[in-house]
Amino acid sequence: MSYNILGVNPFHNGSICVLSDGERLTRQKYDELPFKSILNIIQKYKIDAIAIAGINTTNLITPISQENLLFSFFRKLGFPPSFIIDYSKNHHLTHISMAFPNSGFKEAVGIVIDSGGSSIDIPNTYYTEADSIFLCKSPTQIKIISQNFLDGMSKVFNIGHSFEKLCSYFNFGSLDGGKIMGLSSYGNPNNNIPPLFKDNNTTPSPFKKYFLDGYNTEWHSNESKITDLEKDLAWKLQTESQTILGNYVEKAIQETKLNNVVIAGGYG
Repeated sequence: MSYNILGVNPFHNGSICVLSDGERLTRQKYDELPFKSILNIIQKYKIDAIAIAGINTTNLITPISQENLLFSFFRKLGFPPSFIIDYSKNHHLTHISMAFPNSGFKEAVGIVIDSGGSSIDIPNTYYTEADSIFLCKSPTQIKIISQNFLDGMSKVFNIGHSFEKLCSYFNFGSLDGGKIMGLSSYGNPNNNIPPLFKDNNTTPSPFKKYFLDGYNTEWHSNESKITDLEKDLAWKLQTESQTILGNYVEKAIQETKLNNVVIAGGYG
C-alpha cells in the first residue's frame, strides 16, 4: 500500500512534489504559489500528508480571519490542519534533510550556505539563518552544531547575500548568483579590489564604491560592455567565499572526525 506526501514550496522557484514510493513530480522554475499544479496533483493522487517548506510561510495570514493562507487554501480543498506539517521555521534543516539522504552517506557533516533562512525567534530582532553546519547521523538524526546568524538591521551580508548584492549591481536577477560564479572563471586577482569579507560576512561598501552610478541596462547581454573589473569582482567573490567554505569544512571535520561532507543551500 503506497503512502503519498505532497511537498509544497510556495516561494521563489516555487515547486511541488509528490513522494510516492520514490516517484517525484515537479515543477515550473521561478514560479511561485503553484496552486494549479497542486490542484492537478490532488486530483491524480490520494494525499495522506502535506509538508510545507520555504521561508517564514507562517507570515502568510489572511487579513480578516487571520488564518494562514496556505492552511486556508488546503482547508477549502478538504485537508484539515492535522494533515499539514509546516517546516517554514526550519529552512536550513529542510535543505540538509533533502541533501543528506540523497548523498549515499551513512553519516556526514552537512553545510548549508544560503542568502537567507528562517527568522530566529528572538523578540524585537531580525535575525535569520545564514550559514549552518549540521551533524547528520541518519535522515532522522540531524542536529545543528553551529550557525552564522544575520541581523537584518545591520546591513551585513553573508556569502549568499553578497552574491545577491553583486547581482543587483550587475543588473542580474537576485536569484542569478550562478551567473556571478560563471563570470568568475574569466576574472583574475586584482590588487585594487580590497578583501570583501571579514569574519565570514561582508558589507555593501566593497561593491558600491565601484558602482556609484549603477547599471541601467542589461549590460551582461552585450559582451563588449563587460570589463575586467566585473570579471575580477566576480573572481574575488567566488574565491573568497570558497575559502570561507573550505574553513567551514575543515573545522567541521576536526570537530566531528567525519570526512563525509554534504553541501546544500543556494550557494551549494
